[in-house]
Amino acid sequence: MPDALSIHCRISWFSAGLLFFLGFPLSPRIAFPDEPEVYFDLPGVLACYPVELETAPDRNESNEWERIVEVQLPVSLCVRSGDAAAIEQISLEILTNDDDMRVVDFAPKTKLETDISCEIEKTTTTEVSSALGASLGGGVPMPYGELIAQVTPSANASRSQRNVTTESTKRLPPQEATIVSGTMHRGRGLFFQFRRSSQNTLEGTQTLTIRFAVPTDWRIARAKVVCRATGQERFLWMKKEAVWSTMQLPVILYAEGDMEAKELAERAAAKIALLR
Repeated sequence: MPDALSIHCRISWFSAGLLFFLGFPLSPRIAFPDEPEVYFDLPGVLACYPVELETAPDRNESNEWERIVEVQLPVSLCVRSGDAAAIEQISLEILTNDDDMRVVDFAPKTKLETDISCEIEKTTTTEVSSALGASLGGGVPMPYGELIAQVTPSANASRSQRNVTTESTKRLPPQEATIVSGTMHRGRGLFFQFRRSSQNTLEGTQTLTIRFAVPTDWRIARAKVVCRATGQERFLWMKKEAVWSTMQLPVILYAEGDMEAKELAERAAAKIALLR
């Protein structure tokens, strides 16, 4: 009867073989020389400025206890090494720890772009031709012998007609989404997706504008920004999605003009920086 150690070894070997068969790596992912090394960055403390609107979004008499604040969130992406063209998309998710903060507006919104600067014109030409002809002929007997002279008087009428039809159709060029954005967690969070195209670059700074509805006595909150850079990599003879980098960056939001809240936010950001 096999002992417990031999059974454990068999199970381990079976699990390793199963993982290999399913395609899961048994060791950390191998980094290739052209694999991009991506780094994200954003400020640790940001001020939220009050917004005075004549008609604030979603405002009515039942929630006059709310006010609207706006924050500018700059997120920077730096490719330290490797092939920057391998980054096809960056995804950003913004979540707060305050259930009283509700997203009422944001920018940039979903955007479609195309490489073609004008309308696409398609021309179709159809040609139809017709012809009509006729001839008359006969034989005339000669008075001498059995000879017959073939005299063929003929009349030939011919008519040719050519009809050409040309149709032109113009249509708008196909577009692709280069920015996709929207709310999540029932309006308590946001997501942004920036996709590479021939008309933009993913490197540099993307500035997000977010407006929150907050209580009138709101002062400070903590948020986190989940940043992800993805692309495609070759695996044997196939291509599969690759996550080049994932970072979770905290940021402290405070009400502009509240000096005490600003000091608390800076202290909290300093403690977070020490822990990272």
